[in-house]
Amino acid sequence: MSSIPATRPCPMGIGIHPRLRTTQAHFRAKVDGIWMTGDDPLPRSHTRNFPSTWDLCESVAANGTLIDNAYTGWSGGASIEWPEQPMRLDIYVVDMTEGYCDFYRPPHGATFCVEPASHPINAFHLP
Repeated sequence: MSSIPATRPCPMGIGIHPRLRTTQAHFRAKVDGIWMTGDDPLPRSHTRNFPSTWDLCESVAANGTLIDNAYTGWSGGASIEWPEQPMRLDIYVVDMTEGYCDFYRPPHGATFCVEPASHPINAFHLP
């Protein structure tokens, strides 16, 4: 049986999935595009035209219709604001070279998830 040397690149990426429980928060991040998904929900087409209320640059509410999409061109910085509280959380990813930010907002409930990622979702199947 042979082994793979430790110096050989491995086809994988890294992401973290912080899930935040809140009803009033707004999330904002500088992005320049979004992958639109199919029913499976894997990415199918990329666009710079955000659907109504999905533009992270303008701030997205934590509650609303389903969003389960990957954003591109992320700067590595983001903020979460709570309008009912004098509170804001700023997020910075150091050494972001090619930014991807996945955003999940369920159609019901008081949570949302933001996932900074080193790669686009379904990267194995993209050109």
